[in-house]
Amino acid sequence: MSEDRSTPNPLRCLIKPLDTLSKVDERDLWIGLVVVLVIAFLASTARYNYAMKLPIEIPEFLQRPGSRVNPEAFKRNIAYFQAFGEGAATILNWLLTSILIHLYTRALGGRGSLKGLMAKAGFASTP
Repeated sequence: MSEDRSTPNPLRCLIKPLDTLSKVDERDLWIGLVVVLVIAFLASTARYNYAMKLPIEIPEFLQRPGSRVNPEAFKRNIAYFQAFGEGAATILNWLLTSILIHLYTRALGGRGSLKGLMAKAGFASTP
């Protein structure tokens, strides 16, 4: 038995957020996840580009006699670490916020599913 249901467009959240979010359910989790992953990718790329433009000084404890640290490689490694942290923080923020709100609403007697809430949070985070 197929249901006549169209998949909501995440960009409609910008124009008609109430209408779009009311049509989102747990079957749209993958679309919400894709939106969050795109946001995490963009945030990581922006963090990497910003970190590469910052001047960096190599700490004293790494500048021992006989030990040469390439400043550009050091800067690039720091930028990778910051970019990874930014992407992970974006995804964890979406995940943990959804879980906490779901637990809170369950405690108040709500009946919604965690997948549905995560899908709605993904759609709602459309930039």
